[in-house]
Amino acid sequence: MNKIASAMLMLLLSVGAASSGPLYPADISPQPMFAYGTVKLRSTYASTAMTACKTSCTVSQSIGFVADKLDTTTLDTFLAGAVGQVSAWNDQMGTGFSLQGTALESPSIQNLSIGGARSLIFQGGSQSGAIYWLQTANISAKAIVGNTWTIMAVVVPSSSQFYNQASGFSSGALANLYKADGTSLAAVNNQSQAGATTSGPGAWQVTDSGAFDFQSPGYMVPVNPQVLTITSGSHGTRVYVNEQVRSTAARSSLTDIVGFLRIGALATSTPGANGHSFDGQMTAFMLWNSELSEAQAAVARAALMARFSINPSVTNFNSYMVAILGDSIAAGYVTLGIFGYDQYLPALLNHPTTTRIVNNAIPGSTISNNPAAVVAYASTLGLFPTTVPLQVPQSKLGRVVVIHGGGNDALIGPPPRTANTHSNTLIDNIASTADLSVGDFVYSPGLSVLSTIQSKTANSITIDHATSTTSAVNLLFTFAGNSPTVVYNGIKSLATSSVASGSGVVVSTVLPRDTTYQSYVAAIDALLTGSGVPGATVVDCASFPGLNTNPGPDYADAVHPNALGHQHMAACLAPAINALMP
Repeated sequence: MNKIASAMLMLLLSVGAASSGPLYPADISPQPMFAYGTVKLRSTYASTAMTACKTSCTVSQSIGFVADKLDTTTLDTFLAGAVGQVSAWNDQMGTGFSLQGTALESPSIQNLSIGGARSLIFQGGSQSGAIYWLQTANISAKAIVGNTWTIMAVVVPSSSQFYNQASGFSSGALANLYKADGTSLAAVNNQSQAGATTSGPGAWQVTDSGAFDFQSPGYMVPVNPQVLTITSGSHGTRVYVNEQVRSTAARSSLTDIVGFLRIGALATSTPGANGHSFDGQMTAFMLWNSELSEAQAAVARAALMARFSINPSVTNFNSYMVAILGDSIAAGYVTLGIFGYDQYLPALLNHPTTTRIVNNAIPGSTISNNPAAVVAYASTLGLFPTTVPLQVPQSKLGRVVVIHGGGNDALIGPPPRTANTHSNTLIDNIASTADLSVGDFVYSPGLSVLSTIQSKTANSITIDHATSTTSAVNLLFTFAGNSPTVVYNGIKSLATSSVASGSGVVVSTVLPRDTTYQSYVAAIDALLTGSGVPGATVVDCASFPGLNTNPGPDYADAVHPNALGHQHMAACLAPAINALMP
């Protein structure tokens, strides 16, 4: 924390102690123009916090505050265990400009929280390009200038490198100030990269319609709770992640008046492709129509940290670090709010309040160089060269890289078909083998191990391993892609690079997939646990109680863990991570 911020925090604490009352961030001068929160941000605010709805917003419920906190009793009773939506988030400054959404695209709410405050949940990264947003009515009368403003948001991003499942690397828009005609005057993004085919390190970005573009270079977006602050004005542009700051002397040249404020997406966002919707949790959003000075911003930011129990040291360079590399499971795909095991880890670590987590996991990625994958960690344009080497020098106390992948390296081949498996190397009575190739991997419930095609006729194939049944009718599955050995070598290569970067390395075995993939996955895991990975600690999470059975209570589908499964993944990995931390 810098000297000004530290002094302001001490002042706030002393004022709070003297008054024996809570600190309200929106009471501090200069007051914001708009303030939205799932706790009270302004002491005199006496109305409701939001409107929650369910069943496609055909049923709604106003949710107020109880003792400055969201009335979660009323909320939980209304939701009755379902995932709700927030169709309106009320401004606490008395302007009447609530943030409102649509029945299909409003953010979700259920039980996730930041510092005990319930979160709005935006799922723009993993849900195949779906968008989630709220926006004001026309606020032109407020005369906010497009290049002079301050934004503060309390968020937990789900990813350090934004990924849109429908289009690949993209940017997730946290906020957009735009004109009445839809022209963007300012957008705040979790930016992954500039191009569509190569990955970038991930960073918070401030941009407009082409007149300005600033990314905070060399600093990954952490997936820890944070107060994100952006100031724009005559002194340039500053981006704070808690008290870690990146700045430029430049700012946008656009001086038009802001017509609308939208959070969670861009004004131009549409579902699919580059939806640009934010992914993660949010509990507060505040907007000033001026550029706060460094001292003014530090006071308001410190009040938000106190309000949401955020320790600023968790995101500075004087911290420990865990960097996660992997595919959709490591990314938390299909879990509400992308609440994957990275969010359960801190409470299990030796340094729970000072360990920065960066999550570089990408759904659809592979460990090996697989041309059919979205991106491969070990390829020429892979993720490792542009992520970990940039991150690890930032940690001054200790760092661990977690590698968890492999399942996506096998590509399911042609449609499954019935066939007779025999107790030798013959599989026959296949309708057609025209789309099968010598060298393809073969799996069937009648096979004891993963096999490959050695030769074929029009209606039969020979394989390299004996089957475990005698002329039984089974479904036949085939795979293209990489052999288990190729995947294992890719993991070793990635681990070697991580070790060379000065990190401790933990490698997880690949979790069991559905029946189709289990032989393939088991072959990778046998190499990992049998041969090991030089310089790394191999943890057999595929054998961890609960995670070892798929289908089972730990899994949301045939591939991905549910919330319980992610908790078990964190429990499996934490001891190995702790052993490598100072």
